[in-house]
Amino acid sequence: MRRHPRRPLIAALLALALPTAALPSPKAAFVGTYRWQIDDRAFGGFSGLELSDDGAQFTALSDRGHITAAR
Repeated sequence: MRRHPRRPLIAALLALALPTAALPSPKAAFVGTYRWQIDDRAFGGFSGLELSDDGAQFTALSDRGHITAAR
C-alpha cells in the first residue's frame, strides 16, 4: 500500500483556510517586563508560565525540564 504524505499537509492547509468567525479574538496588551538574572544552570529558558488567579504566585517550566515555583 502506497502512502500519500501530501494528504495531511493538504488537509491542514484546508483547515487553516476555513473561516473562523465563530471564534472570539482575544486581545493582548503589553503590561511590562522584568528581567530575572540568577547564576544557576537550571535557571532560564522558560517555556511555560502559570500565574495564580491573584498574580502573587507562579510556576515556571524551563526548556531543560526544571520546574520553579515562587511567590
